[in-house]
Amino acid sequence: MTLLHPCLALALALLCGLISGIPPGEKRLKRPSLWASLAYVLFLTAATFCALRLGHLDDRKAVIASMAAGGVVAILSVILSDLSVGVSIALAAAGACVAHLVRADSFPGVSLVFAFSVAMGVVFYGPMPGSIAAALTGGLMTMTDYLGKASGDQTNRALIGVALGIALSVAAVVAVASKRIAPKAVGRFEPALVAVLAAGAGYAVSRWAIGGDLWIVLGIAAVSALVVHWLVPPEGEVAPLRAAVASVIWLALGTISFSMLRGFGMATALLEGLVVLLLLGNNRALFTVGPTLGLVVYRVLRDASPDSSRALDLGQHYGITGLAIGAVIPVLYSDWYERKSKIGDMREALANLLWGFVLVCLPVLSIVVLGAKGASGIVVGLGFGGFLIASRRANPSPAMAVIIAAGAANAAAVDWIGEAMDLTRQEKLHSFGWWALAMGIAALGILALSSRKAVKETL
Repeated sequence: MTLLHPCLALALALLCGLISGIPPGEKRLKRPSLWASLAYVLFLTAATFCALRLGHLDDRKAVIASMAAGGVVAILSVILSDLSVGVSIALAAAGACVAHLVRADSFPGVSLVFAFSVAMGVVFYGPMPGSIAAALTGGLMTMTDYLGKASGDQTNRALIGVALGIALSVAAVVAVASKRIAPKAVGRFEPALVAVLAAGAGYAVSRWAIGGDLWIVLGIAAVSALVVHWLVPPEGEVAPLRAAVASVIWLALGTISFSMLRGFGMATALLEGLVVLLLLGNNRALFTVGPTLGLVVYRVLRDASPDSSRALDLGQHYGITGLAIGAVIPVLYSDWYERKSKIGDMREALANLLWGFVLVCLPVLSIVVLGAKGASGIVVGLGFGGFLIASRRANPSPAMAVIIAAGAANAAAVDWIGEAMDLTRQEKLHSFGWWALAMGIAALGILALSSRKAVKETL
């Protein structure tokens, strides 16, 4: 990979931003909250310090660059959030290039850092369309490249995540331009147009990059996204059965793509389908992707630590426990976000900082207490949390970004602190006590900062 790839992605982001329409009464640029920005930077700094201390990587500059790239993409996505989500997708593609540029020989170890960093931006800035798009596509691009490199049989598979991101950014530019030039002609045919453009982008990447059956997987993914968009519309009530059928469609897509191209095929198919839903503005349908996204993150975890991560056996107590805990995490955060009162920028930034601490602590607890099976159960369960939210009203929610962030942290931590699995029972209980105490204090802090009695509504 050369500098041409990120430069091309940035050029597409600029072009998409220039042709994007601005909603009435909105500005082209949005000013992010100062307190949220300070808390986000503080959190990324602390996370970088922990990664450097615990990680088994010999290139510290790579970790710092990937963490910084995720932060920059997240902040830019907030600033440009009133523009088309195609801008954020292109920015995410540019940021995903950093792991290749700084660690061209062994980038997988630092690519998860970018996925974690960009996804955590949604926690601090809220679920704006642009930030959600950057979190999901940025995380999946790096995971696609991760699984592509891990497959080992074709070296150029390690670039498909970025290549597909750039190609889908081109599709986004064409879709936005078509809608601006001929809005009436596009009209109700917009979903079909977006699906065709995305399928064309996938076909181009498949045929020109690696050949084989990838284009079939990506074509099925685009059609699946179109069907899910119809089953789970962005507005109005959604029957639980429709949400369940949509989740089954994604699981079926994951099964087909896994049988053809293993975990690499699952990640590429999910990236393709997610971009279609993002371009159509269907944030509610994104939640139905949750279970399949959990399986993709599980494949990343297995490849991150093949010696410690065994096949997920749900008949095991630890696996079931981890699955239940993982499913609760995004739902718990989503409920807190939707029900919290207006608490002011500073209090909300501090509460989000504590939530970030909790999300980082969970992988440590799962690995120390539940071992590899419990850690595997948690990353799979994270995805099912999205399914539990899918049938609700179409309120913006950061839950999907939380899945990416917590999943990336878990996949990295299982290798970085894997020696904790060899602790004695007494040592595990001792560690659990300290970590649980820290999380308990953080939870009390979140409750105190979110209390309706703590501040006036006018703040």
